[in-house]
Amino acid sequence: MTGRSRGKRGVILTNEGWHKLNNAQQIQESKENSVKPYTIENLSEITRLDPTTISKVLHREVGVDKRTLDRFFRGFGLELNPSDYAKLDVVNNKVEKPRDNQRNNYFCDEAPDVSIFYGRSEELNILKQWVVDDGCRLITLIGIGGIGKTTLSAKITKNLSQYFECSIWFSLRNAPPLLEIITNLLQVLSNGEETDLGQNITLIINKLIGYLKNRRCLLIMDNVDAIFSEGNYAGNYLEGYEGYGEFFQKVGETNHQCCLLITSREKPKEIAAIEGKELPVRSLQISGLGISEIKEIFKAKGIVDTRDSDLQELINNYGGNPLYLKVIATTILDLFDGNVDDFLAQGTRVFGDICNLINRQFQHLSQLEKSVLYWLAINRDAVAITELKNDLLLPKFEHRNSNESTLELKSINQFSLLEILDSLHRRSLIEKTRDDIHNSSKFSLQPVV
Repeated sequence: MTGRSRGKRGVILTNEGWHKLNNAQQIQESKENSVKPYTIENLSEITRLDPTTISKVLHREVGVDKRTLDRFFRGFGLELNPSDYAKLDVVNNKVEKPRDNQRNNYFCDEAPDVSIFYGRSEELNILKQWVVDDGCRLITLIGIGGIGKTTLSAKITKNLSQYFECSIWFSLRNAPPLLEIITNLLQVLSNGEETDLGQNITLIINKLIGYLKNRRCLLIMDNVDAIFSEGNYAGNYLEGYEGYGEFFQKVGETNHQCCLLITSREKPKEIAAIEGKELPVRSLQISGLGISEIKEIFKAKGIVDTRDSDLQELINNYGGNPLYLKVIATTILDLFDGNVDDFLAQGTRVFGDICNLINRQFQHLSQLEKSVLYWLAINRDAVAITELKNDLLLPKFEHRNSNESTLELKSINQFSLLEILDSLHRRSLIEKTRDDIHNSSKFSLQPVV
């Protein structure tokens, strides 16, 4: 009782404070060229706060004292202002946190603002069909970093909120343990009645599934790739996070009323095994934006005098990636006074922040995946598997170290090239096209990669 009362008397971050802290964290990660976002443990080292307190601050479900928030902010060189926090309101013994949307069944404070949203009508229609009409239980939005997965998921969540009793958004950006996520879910779905849950993750998942059978809820897990390990094939979890795989599989295979929507740069292997076009588990590959949407992005940045041919060249160069093109628009405005032609004349595609974004994803790859990307880059045009295998087994450059070549040869003999290509495809780093003349599949890099 004492701990619970203290939680209700504390303060939590406002939306303004949460976004302020989140932005500072991302800037710090970028400066360190960190491949993965900070985990709860990393944040604990930076702020000198214990992991439990870190979780309370980030999830804003339980109040903490003002000094805790001040200490967290100072860890990132920020000053805590009155607008960054608010007291908890206690109503009928329930903890309610300030929300933009005051409906009791909408718990999506961490979702991005989508009041300005460009295009994606086809994707929105597909997702509405899958969720509302087809009753899909698990949907994965897959795409390279910056392509707009999080924004799309936030938009569809708002659009479909009337079809659900509650919508609950979780960000996995800081790699929270599964037990923490499910505990929060159960507390919301049980109106705070589920408290003594134990540590057996399988039993807790089963308990949650029981609630999902009786409640119509939309659950969103954003940035799922944060719980995947580096240096392995796509979809392999960090040590201690394997329970997420069991959770995804259970949600996908068990009949219930809810829909779990996840976003990720790479597809969890459990989902790849149980998904299908006519099954209740499906994936949607998110592609780039078109000319009309990019024109709106440039207009919002202050670039209004653009030709469709120039915008199409930018789309071809950057795969229509909205984040990359926002960075490019800023560069065009700052260095070329908004003249797209002058920028294109430089012939430089990858630089600065774009290079950092690509490098962070590249560092996740296994050595064999990097080797395959290397040869795909050399070939430029799409190549068949047989051509790619010849490239890998017969190095073309004499200056390459012979030991490296031998190691690569042994590795390709030991591991299937198909497995490597499948992993790269699940990471959205390569594209597959069909060669109808030779009746075969060909592979190439994503434009920016």
